Amino acid sequence: MVPVILFKVLIDLVAEMHLQNAHLGIGKMTSMLRRLVWHHSLTKVIRDLRRTYKECQMCKVSREVVIPPTLCISTSTPFELVAMDLISLPTSSTGYVGCLMIVDHYSKWVTAPKWDKHLPRAFLSYNHPLHSELGCTPAEKILKTAAMC
Repeated sequence: MVPVILFKVLIDLVAEMHLQNAHLGIGKMTSMLRRLVWHHSLTKVIRDLRRTYKECQMCKVSREVVIPPTLCISTSTPFELVAMDLISLPTSSTGYVGCLMIVDHYSKWVTAPKWDKHLPRAFLSYNHPLHSELGCTPAEKILKTAAMC
């Protein structure tokens, strides 16, 4: 047999028990307090308390799994679809400020040449087996450089 308590007493009791018992969740808090006292709004008070405590909201684990949007990319020839990304990095001791990532989606060819504050000439002269069939380097084709192939 458990005592029936007033609403104001219930609020104080729930808040104190919540703090003393390491911010228990709704289920554990309800079962623990039902053994001690009875009030028809016990579960409602515990839910309200759990929603209003900043610490409880910050530590709550989200059940929703966020899946980033992805697209299936299909290509039929080399260098039909090429992705480029200029990555800025802290200036190195040799004066480089970043790199230019380039990926061919068909052949999975990847390059990441160093970039100083001028156009990366090392990138423009990079050679790969696929270049012979293209007639020039991918960088020259992509960037439309006027260099001779």
